[in-house]
Amino acid sequence: MNENESQFYGKNTLLGLLLAGLVCFPLTISSDCGAGYVPFYGYSFINPEITKFDSELAPFFLNFSEIHKEFFKTQQEIYQLDNAKEWQERYCENANIADIRYIVYKASRFQLQDLLIAMESETGSASRRIGGALASNGWARYMVKNNCRETVDYLMFAKTCEPHAVAPADSWREINRDVVAMSRLIDEAHDRFLRTESDYIKLRYAFQAIRLAHYSKQYDKVLELVDYYLPKIDYDPSIVEYWIWGHKAGALQALGQRPEAAYLYSRIFEKCPGKRESAYRSFRIDTNEEWEQSLLLCKSDHERANLYVLRANSNNALLVEEMQNIYAYDPQHHALEMLLVRELQQLEKDLLAESINPYRANNVRQHGIPRVYAGERVIELQNQVRSWLKEGKLRQPALWKLAQGYLEVLAGNYYFAERTLEEADEMIEDKHLKEQLSVFRLVLEILSLDEVGDEEERYLASLGRQYKFYKNYPDFPRLINDKLRLLYREQGDDAKAYLMEYSLAQLKANPDLDIVDRLIALCRKEERTRFEKELVELQDGTTIENELLNIKSAHLLGQGFLESALKAMQEVTLAEQDNFGQFNPFVRRFKDCVNCLLPDTVTTYNRVELIELMLEMEFDARAAESADQAASIYFDLGEAFYNMSYFGQAWKATDLFRSSSSADRAYRNKGQENFSHIGLPLGNYENFNTDRALRYFDLARRTAKSKEIQVAAAYMAAKCERNDFYTQHERRTYDYFSIIETDYKDTQFYQRIISECRDFQAYLLK
Repeated sequence: MNENESQFYGKNTLLGLLLAGLVCFPLTISSDCGAGYVPFYGYSFINPEITKFDSELAPFFLNFSEIHKEFFKTQQEIYQLDNAKEWQERYCENANIADIRYIVYKASRFQLQDLLIAMESETGSASRRIGGALASNGWARYMVKNNCRETVDYLMFAKTCEPHAVAPADSWREINRDVVAMSRLIDEAHDRFLRTESDYIKLRYAFQAIRLAHYSKQYDKVLELVDYYLPKIDYDPSIVEYWIWGHKAGALQALGQRPEAAYLYSRIFEKCPGKRESAYRSFRIDTNEEWEQSLLLCKSDHERANLYVLRANSNNALLVEEMQNIYAYDPQHHALEMLLVRELQQLEKDLLAESINPYRANNVRQHGIPRVYAGERVIELQNQVRSWLKEGKLRQPALWKLAQGYLEVLAGNYYFAERTLEEADEMIEDKHLKEQLSVFRLVLEILSLDEVGDEEERYLASLGRQYKFYKNYPDFPRLINDKLRLLYREQGDDAKAYLMEYSLAQLKANPDLDIVDRLIALCRKEERTRFEKELVELQDGTTIENELLNIKSAHLLGQGFLESALKAMQEVTLAEQDNFGQFNPFVRRFKDCVNCLLPDTVTTYNRVELIELMLEMEFDARAAESADQAASIYFDLGEAFYNMSYFGQAWKATDLFRSSSSADRAYRNKGQENFSHIGLPLGNYENFNTDRALRYFDLARRTAKSKEIQVAAAYMAAKCERNDFYTQHERRTYDYFSIIETDYKDTQFYQRIISECRDFQAYLLK
């Protein structure tokens, strides 16, 4: 971290000043994606509840941000819940789901063995017979009380099979299956199947055998077992059947029978939430011929629509075309709404407020957004939505009307969007759609702003109080921020535009005095709007005026404008002046030492005191009684300006942020003073200029009678000359080294230069 980065990043910035309900700023976020990576920056206002979605299906279609993840369960959780619910429905409705999940997924074989032992005992309650951790488990008590031996035997067998069917914790490690052991278990499952009376338990033994055959890559065996077991079982509809279908589909696909596998995967995807992800990932069709064969296997138009639903989820899908295919077979298919919202999400990412997005160039460069065909896609989808609405076959016409309006917003057709959203208002009854309509209308209202004044600022500042839904859509402040930034700039209000895009820390690192002055005026405005207050006020009711005056004073001092710098700093309240730094740039050092601490005995000054002292020294030099006295003062002034530059220990008097890497970058790019820096979009200005120091050192040399003063001044002037070469010029000059060598060989200070200055030693060897 650079010399003052910790202080810089800890300083109060406008990010912290503005209320969370109104304004936020774009930040560059560090990422594992590598140096220079900036996350996608955009806006999202679509609520997942508008589709009346199936929470177990929506994750395959929709891409909602973290604030909506609460609506969705993981596939593992869905699988376990569905399994536990089916056990509950078949055996014990009084047992709760948590108890069943514990038995199935956490209890050990030894605990299950204890249940069999408890069944042998006829004394005491079921709880007392069980004992241990399972004594309070409702399903365990039920099985002991009702002597459910077949169920417990099966559960123990399932736990024996499980290690052969579960992926290792290290997903990168190759799975080495024990095929011999798995084959023995397949045979054991068959024996148990024959001894079992319950058709439901038989079905589960069949599943274990088929699963083991699949994972041991005995694909023909899988098909053989499916054909053998299922006709022999009289069972009610069960999720286990879909699990078996999944393994059959996997075997078919491995054997090259992709159309049959694809058809089964499409049925599993629709009917079995717990295996939906597996079916989705396994679905594969390589040729048009295979696709046509899959369609022929379907028994209804709805099944054919399901095949198109799965194909629509591929990365290269032509979504509108796939939606047309689904609509042709089943206009009321529930996936149509999700595919519609999915494309709305992507088009929103592509097009919403693109013209005011401050990171749009980065979005294109690093994320490929907007997609090159997004403009065509939004028109195509608009036309399709209008056509289907006219036909009147859609399941949720109000949703589609609402989508039509938002598509017009995304296309920039604000006039038509307003009319369409009014028509949608007359159709909508669902509360979630009503909220979404209000959200889209507010987005449209913000984007339609063509000027901003006090009235608009007051209105925008009130949105968080006016709309209950506002806080649930965290991109509203971002959208408002970016829209106002553009409007302020168009209206010539650069100060407000600056704060809408950048932080106070950025202003410290690269001061713009015109912006600073305008912000100071805003701080001094008697009747500030609430919006303006949030821009410039601190939590205690004071403003950032003192910070701005400090920025202005430091920059002016670095430019050598002492009187102007003093005037700015004197406007800081007296009690606050010491809080902006204590300095002593008069400490002499033969070698530069930016980070060296000042001795405790040295007197330090705040910036007002320092500038007043320097102005007084200028006067004293002119009124000095002797040439050497005047020269000494000029030397001290030169020392002060040198030490307040990038190269001196008192640099904080003139620059509020310094990076140690800037000197090397300046050497490679001569004349550069503004440098890119992480977290500083406008870069970091460095005060490399030592011209004022050089002027005073040269004045001291020419004024002094003492050759010791002259040579010391010439040496410091040579350092300025060297630094000028490092940061400004391609060719180095040695004017002052030449003067030192020619005129001051007989001085004590010359001997020190010869002894300690390697740069001068190298010069003499030329």
